[in-house]
Amino acid sequence: MLDSHRVCQRKDLHAPQGLTASQSAHALALEPRPVASWLRHERCRPRPATPRARLLAPLQPQRVQRLDKDPSSAPQGLQRRRAQGFAGGSSSGKADGRTVRPTRQPALLTLAWAPGAWAQVAWGSCGSVPVGHTSRRLRFLVLVRCSSRMMDVECTVSPTMEPFLAGHQPACAGFGGMPKTVRVDNLPSAVRTRVLGEAPVCKPTSLDGATHCGVTLAPCHVGKGKEKGRVEHGGGSVNKPGLAGLELPACSALPPAARQWLDTVAPGRLHRDPREKPVQAWHTARPSRSSLPMPPFESATVAQVRAARQFRLTLATNPSAVHAPSAAQALPLTTAPDRRGLSHGDTLRARHTRRDDRWQEVADPAPPPPRLEQRQKARDHPRFLRFLARSPRAEASALHLAERRLHPHHHVRHLVALSDIDDPQTVARAREDAWTSEAFSAAYLANLLEQRARCTPEARACPLTRRAALLEVRRPPPDLSLYQATP
Repeated sequence: MLDSHRVCQRKDLHAPQGLTASQSAHALALEPRPVASWLRHERCRPRPATPRARLLAPLQPQRVQRLDKDPSSAPQGLQRRRAQGFAGGSSSGKADGRTVRPTRQPALLTLAWAPGAWAQVAWGSCGSVPVGHTSRRLRFLVLVRCSSRMMDVECTVSPTMEPFLAGHQPACAGFGGMPKTVRVDNLPSAVRTRVLGEAPVCKPTSLDGATHCGVTLAPCHVGKGKEKGRVEHGGGSVNKPGLAGLELPACSALPPAARQWLDTVAPGRLHRDPREKPVQAWHTARPSRSSLPMPPFESATVAQVRAARQFRLTLATNPSAVHAPSAAQALPLTTAPDRRGLSHGDTLRARHTRRDDRWQEVADPAPPPPRLEQRQKARDHPRFLRFLARSPRAEASALHLAERRLHPHHHVRHLVALSDIDDPQTVARAREDAWTSEAFSAAYLANLLEQRARCTPEARACPLTRRAALLEVRRPPPDLSLYQATP
């Protein structure tokens, strides 16, 4: 028997150098016969195991007959075998009993669904997608028709109740109708409580949506994975053939790509049960579908929240602004797939676009609350008093600024700053000149002060030269006789 080291040496001598079996055996100091037998194998094989005779082998026919009549336990069978002369231990008896005793298999029935009657829904995930300043886990809602295996996929990054309810409507619209029963996994967005041995309890919002659409909602039982086999297989198809190996773009770019895959690749897959493609089985299940509900179900949830004293409300790590009267009050929050709204009684207090980003300030497009305006006026009031004390015409200048400028307080702030920086007499003189020119803005006064602060030379008389002091130069006239000569 050759070890792996000798086999590698034999390959190096035979293949690259072209030595025969006898020559290789001579170089390795071995017999030619084992070397020639190993040349027929590509790799080193382990030594074949020699089966050992078991102590219970003579008693095996009797043990098989006894197990068929009396399925006793291992200790009881060991006592009977020792009475027959068996001298082995309990471990060998248990090991031999596992080879003889048949393995118990759970009884399972093949599930069959009526055409168009059942559908299965579950969440799936695959990788991360960029969302604003962060990245979030990509989630997709898979809905599979059980009889035909036709499926629909809706992509999102928030596996909550609102996208769960909103994802059913385009899926059923693409199928052309609603199923009679929808089997959902134990999803937190659909099931409220689930206890082993008891029927799962669905959330009221999901039950209202199912009742509006005329659908029976049937959650999977705890530990019954076979009840959701179709949708789990569909989610695996989206993960492996659909999204595996792709660089995931933003979530908004995924629905067109998913729709193309659902229209071209998914209907042509051949399944083991039934032995036909989904696009072929769909024609049989199409006549049994039910019509879509009109109007569609409003996929929104309502919850009680409380705003902070700074009239801020944190929703999914995003601080959102509310009106000042809503500070430190309990308000009903209406959450839809694309927006959020806060109301107090019948009055809508705030409405924000739903954002999937994280840790971003969500400002209210409404005007600032009265408390902020009062606080800003309180801060500007001492500055305005200082502006009025600078000049007797300051009050009239403030009235002209309010008439001509959009932000008069901005000019007042700059005018007070100029009075604190420059010489008060220089500023007062510049104000009088600006009042004469009817210019009241801070930019005009700043330019006027800058021009007067420049160092320019003093004006003096311009020296003029006299004709008598000029140098008289007499030049002879030019000689043009060369041009007047004739040949």
